Amino acid sequence: MADQKQRLRKAMRHCRSALPQERAAALSRLIQTSALTLPCYRSAGAVLLYAAVGNEVATNLIFDDAVRGGRCVFFPVPDPAAGILYFRSARSPGELGEGAFGIPQPRGGDRFEPGRADAVLFVPGLAFGRQGQRLGRGGGFYDRFLASTGPAVTAVGLAYSFQVLDRIPQDPWDRRLDYVVTECAVLDAANPGS
Repeated sequence: MADQKQRLRKAMRHCRSALPQERAAALSRLIQTSALTLPCYRSAGAVLLYAAVGNEVATNLIFDDAVRGGRCVFFPVPDPAAGILYFRSARSPGELGEGAFGIPQPRGGDRFEPGRADAVLFVPGLAFGRQGQRLGRGGGFYDRFLASTGPAVTAVGLAYSFQVLDRIPQDPWDRRLDYVVTECAVLDAANPGS
């Protein structure tokens, strides 16, 4: 299973990095615009985002919309030594600095409490399945975070349509997402045929 995942990660990284930046920006705008219409986003008081790196789907439009709407916005802060991910608040891109793994993260801010029930989590990934499967970078940080929140947090993957595959290798500890949003569709993991 680990070898399958590593091969798929390598192939998907290559595909994503081959996407021209202008095309990635245009697709990111479409994906984010669609994500802004999700009922789970519209009703969320807390929005957990990621700062895109390496041609990941951008989150800047969601960030701007959430801040304008007076919502609490949080970004991930990985703790590699403990193998965990927690989230801290940020009100502007200027509050983010380079963190672990070269990923921008808040320099301070309030810590998100996983028991909070009005939150939506936007998740990056390399590949996604129609039933909410996700293949990340391989550290398991998001899987452990989702395990700590249970169903209280709605998890939404943001992906280019070529990242959605019919089959994603899964281990028992891999957590599924509630939705996957691409430039072409919103995939509801609970109703994969819809």
